[in-house]
Amino acid sequence: MTLPFAGKMANTFGIRKILYIGFPVYFFSIILIGQANGLHSLFLVLFLVGVSMSLLTLALNVHAGRIEKHTRRVIMNRCHGFWSLGIMTGSLLGSVLESESTVWLILIICASASFPLALLLCVGLPSYENVNSADVSSTLVISQFPAILIGICLFAFGITMTEGAMARPECNN
Repeated sequence: MTLPFAGKMANTFGIRKILYIGFPVYFFSIILIGQANGLHSLFLVLFLVGVSMSLLTLALNVHAGRIEKHTRRVIMNRCHGFWSLGIMTGSLLGSVLESESTVWLILIICASASFPLALLLCVGLPSYENVNSADVSSTLVISQFPAILIGICLFAFGITMTEGAMARPECNN
């Protein structure tokens, strides 16, 4: 939902500003997941997580692309490899340490340990703001996609919604 606007935001505000604002919002919202006390508050917190995560993901991918252009070395595959390792490590920690009484504590510990590291890495990023900074067109983004791709996206969205509905306890009778 955020990605069609994220490219324009990256060009308008710059990668560094998105990272400096996005990481605190992301880590704060991750901690709030453990404090959600109902469906509506959980929805709002997860919406904030999704928006901040998609902005961060786009900013980091754009920066990695700029580094590739500047250094003429392929690094995107390694970036995505480390992202996958992080997801697997987080999933492993979450399942090993899972318990209702410790979820919030685990979220606080992981976010608190990761946040300073993320900010230090942001400070150390080389500046490639002017490398391959193409202007984002003002045309509607959806009109640029082939109709078949939009259909596939809607199909994937439907599958995701069905999977979520099937996970609800009242649907599993």
